[in-house]
Amino acid sequence: MNLVVDVGNSLVKYGVYNKQHDLVISKSVHKTSFTEELNKLFNAYTTISNSILSASGQLNQDWYKLLQNKTACILFTHQTLIPIQNNYHSPKTLGLDRIALAVSAKNQFPEKNCLIVDVGTCITYDFVSQDGIYQGGAISPGIEMRFKAMHTFTANLPFVNEKLKMPSEYLGKNTIDCLKIGVLQAIIHEIEGFAKQYSTDNEHLTLVLTGGNAQVLAERVKNSIFANLNFQLAGLYQILIFNINANKK
Repeated sequence: MNLVVDVGNSLVKYGVYNKQHDLVISKSVHKTSFTEELNKLFNAYTTISNSILSASGQLNQDWYKLLQNKTACILFTHQTLIPIQNNYHSPKTLGLDRIALAVSAKNQFPEKNCLIVDVGTCITYDFVSQDGIYQGGAISPGIEMRFKAMHTFTANLPFVNEKLKMPSEYLGKNTIDCLKIGVLQAIIHEIEGFAKQYSTDNEHLTLVLTGGNAQVLAERVKNSIFANLNFQLAGLYQILIFNINANKK
């Protein structure tokens, strides 16, 4: 069995895959409880032999040492082998999460032009051409960031922190709905605008939405595929398998 660990700013997400490459379990836990979670995990799944550790947030070295002790562990960095070609001009500045998303898209949609939109703290756009080359993308402010900006830089606009749901009308009748429509509808137009621009130069574009807030937008974004929240884990798993196979040669 193989273990994939993705360390964020406050949460750690992990997934365990079996020999048939099926995801057996995935879970997100707070960083403060991850050491205990790891020990429970190894007690429950004693045949875990390989792992990959990716950290966009601060890495706890004790976790890395524990994974090294229990498994053949790969620390995912910009030097790690990946199963796609990277055409980014400054590869060391490219987020590891964006690389994993690109790898996942290439694996799930082979020989397709893919635009992956990750709706998280920031919204990232990553394009993988049909020949399996990561070509680059774009970054824009995320949903919460836009709400915070309007609240912070104005005198009277409130901060929208309730559960997100797209209003049914496009005309806001109160300030909260106006803020929601302004942010969410603008992002929908932004995504569709990027997709239209990319598809002009790349036929049969596959538009993939992922990330924590993607489902809020998925029903409204035309011709999009909603990828589940394990989409990035799947990319990390493919990177792990690629390196395991490379080491066998």
